[in-house]
Amino acid sequence: MKNALLLLVLSLVAAHSHAQSGVRVYDYKNQWNSDNALLDVGTYTGSAIPNNLNNRISSIKIFSGYQVVFSENEDGTGYSKTYISQVGHVNENLPDELHNKASFIRVLPISTSQKKGVGKTETSGGVSYAQDMNASWYYNWTATGDTSTTIEFVPMVHTWTGSGVFSKIDNLKNKVSHLLGFNEPDNDHEAGSRGILKNPVTAADEYEKLLPTGLRLGSPVTTQNNDLNSVWLEPFLSEAYHLDVKVDYIAVHWYDWDSNPKNTRGADPDHIFNRFKNDLLAIHAKYGLPIWVTEFNANPWRWTYVQKGFMEKALPWLESQNFIERYAWFECFQVDSVKARCNLKENGSLTDLGSYYSAHSSTDAIPENKWIDPVLLSGSELDNNSSSRKTTIRNGTNDVSIQIVPNPVNNYLRIKGIDDDTSIQIFDMQGKLLLKNSGRMTDVSSLAPGIYLVQFGDTVSRFVK
Repeated sequence: MKNALLLLVLSLVAAHSHAQSGVRVYDYKNQWNSDNALLDVGTYTGSAIPNNLNNRISSIKIFSGYQVVFSENEDGTGYSKTYISQVGHVNENLPDELHNKASFIRVLPISTSQKKGVGKTETSGGVSYAQDMNASWYYNWTATGDTSTTIEFVPMVHTWTGSGVFSKIDNLKNKVSHLLGFNEPDNDHEAGSRGILKNPVTAADEYEKLLPTGLRLGSPVTTQNNDLNSVWLEPFLSEAYHLDVKVDYIAVHWYDWDSNPKNTRGADPDHIFNRFKNDLLAIHAKYGLPIWVTEFNANPWRWTYVQKGFMEKALPWLESQNFIERYAWFECFQVDSVKARCNLKENGSLTDLGSYYSAHSSTDAIPENKWIDPVLLSGSELDNNSSSRKTTIRNGTNDVSIQIVPNPVNNYLRIKGIDDDTSIQIFDMQGKLLLKNSGRMTDVSSLAPGIYLVQFGDTVSRFVK
């Protein structure tokens, strides 16, 4: 994905005692040996970027133990990149898409997380639960949690993108650096209960609201299989790509639902593991981004000995794969009269499964000296539509911050940079009014392929359907 994560990782262990902190920014390329504006932890936008460097940054030096996001627009939207330096420092020239164009900078301290984590369904007790499992991070499907010196909390925007959720994230201040997206928007009983999220195209607009956090962002996580087919994740990522909405890593749920688990409770753990491995390899091959497996087990219907055999295969493999950044076992819900078979704790004590999970050593989530280039989606419509996908409206010789995206358009036309109540009118080339709407997005699925005129305010432009 063109504005996906760029990682420079220079060691295994994060250092937080720095002679210098944060990031230095420069207005010329290759200026790393000179002193210039030093930005410590915080958010810098527009004219608040020191030394009059708004839209004038060319090169950067990121010091040990920091994560920095650069974005094109002052609100964190537009073309974006995330950089991480764990030990040492990162010297980089900004890419052409951000060269002299960065108007948003978020600087955060980072801790070195290991891959193994846990999901805690309650909003309290996550730190102690993670400690019981010797895990270095946890999440709880909400934006409310806490961290410790050794345990990282990763908030999630489960369904709603209202001000309340962002207040909770803001209350965490600089304690978090990652954010998980919507939980199963393709599922009517989860985030899909909010109709705007069930549609992957409109969900991309909602996901764009996460960008001002300046955090490293995980994709919305779908139910099993809809991360590989064209039902949800692929069209969502395609839309995000065309809107310049960055996605830094792919979140995955996996439960082996395709194998008729209710009637194969004693299935061979080796076969389950092979399906698990092959699906994750396919997802990585398709999208090219790091993966977080945030829910997985052998399936709630499967016997405990099957869960254990699967876990014994899965954990070493997950630890051995550089593209797997993090994983978290999911404790089974009860599917029949028999007690859940894949719990890590019961009655306050570790189960046999939990003892194995706790004892299994974990490795760093981000490998040493690893560089992950921005990667386009492969095997999707992006490959066929990777040319210019936006139209910038010009007023004389000056660019106005209004864009028509994508152009050509499929089913939805977006106009970025206008107010939500702006009147939109669409005409054919003979001037016949075809559609009227208000706001940034218009459904044009009823239009036949062709060239059309769109008017908003005093501006008229063309787009292709």
